[in-house]
Amino acid sequence: MPDRPLSDLESVILGCVAVSGPATAYAVRRMFLDSPSARFSGSAGAIYPALRRLEQRRLVRSAATPTGARPARAYSITPAGRRELRAWLQTPLTPEAGFADDPLRTRMLFLSALSPAARRTWLDEAEACIRAQTGLVDDHDAAHSDDPWMTLAHDNTRRLNRARLRWIAEARKL
Repeated sequence: MPDRPLSDLESVILGCVAVSGPATAYAVRRMFLDSPSARFSGSAGAIYPALRRLEQRRLVRSAATPTGARPARAYSITPAGRRELRAWLQTPLTPEAGFADDPLRTRMLFLSALSPAARRTWLDEAEACIRAQTGLVDDHDAAHSDDPWMTLAHDNTRRLNRARLRWIAEARKL
């Protein structure tokens, strides 16, 4: 397999396997599906091939594991995988990393195209969306409270969402 850099999805999967210990492809997929973030797809068509690529590159290894009626393999990180994960984590971030994709911000740019009533409706829906996301983060955090790094990441989302709610309040004044 070519020695190309790992994609962000592959790196995140590698991290999931590293922190969870041996995990089946289904368990890794569940981590994505259960996450309050929609940044990466939790589809079988994304996760399973990525795990196969990681195994081909000897960054993870798998072993048969009893899971019931269907055969499954449990993936664990290899020493090479741990080195690759550390390299990814220690790669300097670019300025673009602080400018995350934000569909709300993007749409806000064009709200002048809507009537005042439609803008109010959009702002109401955006606020409801942010509050719902905060609830999902709180629920996910409660289920994973034993991981201080995940708790810290969730705290970041809550802080950002509080700022976004203030931002929407400012937009309502226009």
